[in-house]
This record gives sequence, structure tokens and C-alpha cells, in this order.
Amino acid sequence: MEIKVVPSRDLYDIEGSAVPVEGVRLDLTYSGDRLTRVVGTWTVDWSTWQRIDAARLFHLDPNLRGKTFSGSLTEDRPVEIEAYLDSSLIAGVADPDMFVVGAKLRGASVDDAFAQTESWFAMYVKQADPELPGLKTGFKTSWAPT
Repeated sequence: MEIKVVPSRDLYDIEGSAVPVEGVRLDLTYSGDRLTRVVGTWTVDWSTWQRIDAARLFHLDPNLRGKTFSGSLTEDRPVEIEAYLDSSLIAGVADPDMFVVGAKLRGASVDDAFAQTESWFAMYVKQADPELPGLKTGFKTSWAPT
């Protein structure tokens, strides 16, 4: 089940510095009433992407990146990151009501693990291709399912 959580918010790096993200959406996977997986998707501007890339936020170690698909990232458009929440943190946001889960993540403060970049593992980093609607360029990481 996918829900839109908030138009924009800050996540925080290990030093507590804000990392602004836009268009936050969550895809929640349940087994019965039990929350088993949380995948977040958000976009960042180019300068934020450069900071994420340089600091290896969201566990984006260059050695874990696959080959680029459909071209490389460019500075003229937002970068989309799709990441999953560390499974050890799911119990802290779990609720059978997906809107309660969204509210917990929306209201997470700088001290909450859910708002930390290191609590999320980037699976895909991509950009929309303005010349070919529906096509995205970017890369997949080793954190993505096979």
C-alpha cells in the first residue's frame, strides 16, 4: 500500500545536519496486520544529491552501486531515491493502520531513528528523462532486491 506522507521534510545525517527531501511517499508491506517492510521514495535537488553522494548517505557506497541504466544523472533535474527502512526499526513504527505509520514517520524528529539517513538503505537512484516520458536514468544498488 502506497501513501503520500508529506510534501517535504528533513532527514538528518549522522552529524544531525538536515537533508531536505521532497514528495515523500511510503510503500508499506503487511503480512496480515503485521508491518514487514517500509520503502520510502523521495526526491532531492542536485546540490543535495551531490552532498548525499559525497557523504555516502543512505548507505550509498560506490562499491555497492550497479551499472547506470539509460544514461547518467545530470544536474538539470531532481534525483529520486528509493530506499527501505532498516528492518530492526520497523517495530517502532508498526501499526495495522497505514495512516498511523505515515503519521509516525511524518512527525519523526532529528532524534528519531526513522528520520536518520543511516536508517534507510538506498536501492535505486534515478531521474526522469524529459525527452522520453516514462523512462528513467540512474543506477541500482546492491541493497535492491534481485
